[in-house]
Amino acid sequence: MISPTKCRKFAAKCKLLALSSDISAQRSLEQTIMALNWAALADEIDRDNARAASAAFYPLGGPVVSSNLACLTHPCHQAGDVAA
Repeated sequence: MISPTKCRKFAAKCKLLALSSDISAQRSLEQTIMALNWAALADEIDRDNARAASAAFYPLGGPVVSSNLACLTHPCHQAGDVAA
């Protein structure tokens, strides 16, 4: 699969070509649109990679809060029970 970095390099190249004075206005517009598409693809890949990393870190979709609550209601955390 293509990397976000490579997509951004293609976007930069398309932007540069769009600014070239030796191409038609239509071609310049097409290059600008291609640059935007490459940049959007890079952003989408970054988002997908972030979601995949999050899913790997939290396989059930997020941190487990209920077990933390269960721990806090355990008798060892009740008022007056302070560990020395």
